[in-house]
Amino acid sequence: MKKLILICCIAFLLSFGVNAQEATPRTSGDDCGDDNNCSWKIENGVLTITGYGAMKNFGHDEGNQPWLENRSSITKVVVENLSEEQGFTSIGTGAFERTATQEIILPDSITSIGDFACYDCTALEKINLPDGLEVIGFWAFGQAPLSQIDIPDTVQHIYPWAFQYTDLTDVVIPENTILDENAFFNDNYAVNSASTPLTNIYCAASNIEQCRAAVAYRGDNVEVKEYQKYGSEYYCDGRFYKNPNDILVPDNHIQKRIYTIDEANKVAGKTNRISIKYR
Repeated sequence: MKKLILICCIAFLLSFGVNAQEATPRTSGDDCGDDNNCSWKIENGVLTITGYGAMKNFGHDEGNQPWLENRSSITKVVVENLSEEQGFTSIGTGAFERTATQEIILPDSITSIGDFACYDCTALEKINLPDGLEVIGFWAFGQAPLSQIDIPDTVQHIYPWAFQYTDLTDVVIPENTILDENAFFNDNYAVNSASTPLTNIYCAASNIEQCRAAVAYRGDNVEVKEYQKYGSEYYCDGRFYKNPNDILVPDNHIQKRIYTIDEANKVAGKTNRISIKYR
């Protein structure tokens, strides 16, 4: 009888030890890709993901992220390529949703940001969208308090609710970007004591209607402004800029330039074959 009791006690203690070990959140692993192409670690609140190719899609609210139990302690995310020759191409669905990260750093090789990738990251203030990015997925940055973002002109498609309930005030949309309806949806819902903060959305003439549809629920709160391209420069609100995102930086414009007669006529809305405009 005593032997049986001793065996039961040992079994209980072993079981307790296993359960205690399982309760400890992991801080590293190699399970963030489908083909052993991705590893991760967390140190001092920084989640560093290293690898190449496509990151695994983790779904939305499915709890598949390997760093799930650490989400509240992650304050920064760094995605880095394995090498110059082997780099990441995508951020997986739901990769960083509901983390406490304040900043996300992405490599230039990223071409797509998946659905819900940064959804409900209520502390996110800074992310670089790489040159070469092509797709921003459904609800990718929904409910993230981003106040400023530069959308590269390589972006081909921004899906619905991609920037739903953000703190963005001014946004420039590249001229060749397909912008889905409600991409900047906000129906007076306040996320961080900011109700419908978007004030201006700048679009090329060919994109005006898409821009209006993207902010339809913000109604009269948002002014849709048109910019025009002349040669390699962009004209908006009486100034020329080197690229569209420079419109968000008022002082970053071309101060002096001699325009051709045709350009001056287009800007002034006149047909003057004698004078030219000088700034």
